[in-house]
Amino acid sequence: MGTSYASATLTVAFPNEEESIKDGNSVTRDSRLKQLSIECAEGALRVRSRINAAEQVSTRSKNPMILDGNHHTVKLWIR
Repeated sequence: MGTSYASATLTVAFPNEEESIKDGNSVTRDSRLKQLSIECAEGALRVRSRINAAEQVSTRSKNPMILDGNHHTVKLWIR
């Protein structure tokens, strides 16, 4: 999925979370993303993971993009 499609679905699915992370704050307690360590990179919300210490792994693999599995566009992309 292209970053522009992912960004569009992200804005619809997680508008408050995206704004909060971009402002340098954490997500709210009622957010579906509250248990994840999140960063905003390359125009998308990404999960920070323990694999960041690996040297031979690409940044995109280390920090996968957050997608809403309930969003219609994401469902079409997965099929």
